[in-house]
Amino acid sequence: MLKHHHLVATGFALFLGASLVACQDKTLEDWQNEKVGRDTAKIQAVAGIYRGVLVSQWDLSQNSPVAPVEIRLEPKIKSGGSGGSQQQATIQAKVIIGEGSQVKRLNFTANSFNYVDQSFEATASVATGKSDLAVNMQAEISDSGTLQGKFEVDGYSDRGVSFDLVKDAPLGVVDSGSAGRPGIELPEVVYYGETPDLGKPHGVIQIEAMIRTYPMSSGAEFVELISPIKFVEVSWNTGMENPPILEGQLDLSTGRLFAALSIQFEGQPYKVTLDCKMRDPVSLDGGLDCRFDSRMNLHYSVTLLPRVKNAGGNQNK
Repeated sequence: MLKHHHLVATGFALFLGASLVACQDKTLEDWQNEKVGRDTAKIQAVAGIYRGVLVSQWDLSQNSPVAPVEIRLEPKIKSGGSGGSQQQATIQAKVIIGEGSQVKRLNFTANSFNYVDQSFEATASVATGKSDLAVNMQAEISDSGTLQGKFEVDGYSDRGVSFDLVKDAPLGVVDSGSAGRPGIELPEVVYYGETPDLGKPHGVIQIEAMIRTYPMSSGAEFVELISPIKFVEVSWNTGMENPPILEGQLDLSTGRLFAALSIQFEGQPYKVTLDCKMRDPVSLDGGLDCRFDSRMNLHYSVTLLPRVKNAGGNQNK
């Protein structure tokens, strides 16, 4: 009996010794690599292609479809720590909105993946011309295995789109006649208005303005689909040979248009701003009430009404 206990003790000691030697042989990098491998396997378990439809959170007919969407989840190894030598497994979401040749793409990489509730948050930066916008993504794998979450533009936390997507499902179908996002069109319409010229007795400033979209990146088009933002440029003609063109945003949820232009005048920098409010909350046909400001002591308010070209090519006020 004693001999048997001695053999068992000896065997355990040998096993423990071997384990300690093995542990001593592992470097910190080995431990980190093993952890990355385990974390990658956990993310791989939920990786795949999820498809469905984006649903509006802000327009006049909330919870209506906006566009079909496909989100591909896959593991991604990030470098971090001091000198970027430490690796970490996280999740990457490759998002495609729309179908055919009209798709909009944007990629998101999460800072980390919550392995307990299988959720993540990520932000992508979108260049829009004059500045960058942050698009936020929040997502989680539900108890039923669907990918649930939302996209929101920074500053528009209550006016984004949500999704509940099924793995390996066909792409969602959205009837263009029932799509929820009110896509206000910007046809070739000249807006006309006039306001007193305070610098001249009985003088009047006459304004012709045109609001139009401008060429954008796929990322900026992505922003337009998931938010109430529409990127515009405004030609502001007060009789100048080369009227200034201001770039800005039209917020469809509030009816506010804000545009700006930085210029040089006599060697000094000046900023020109235009702040307008749609008179009709769902259409530009009702015109806009605007405030024009510049640092060159030129400030005025004006109401702009549309002047549409008729069939003969003339314009009617």
